[in-house]
Amino acid sequence: IREITRAETFAVSVQVVSTSEVRVSGATQILRENYELTIPSVLNVANVTNEVQLEFDFVVTAQ
Repeated sequence: IREITRAETFAVSVQVVSTSEVRVSGATQILRENYELTIPSVLNVANVTNEVQLEFDFVVTAQ
């Protein structure tokens, strides 16, 4: 993000769906400030927190 590379740790779960399919899900929370992402200060705009939730969910299928 913004040419900044950092190691992040995700909590990951793996679910065997069938003999040919596996579902992998994960999530972590990062801080905007760690990636120099500033939060604009604009009156009457929704509040934006420093914390960002990153999530992924994909299915791996054997061919």
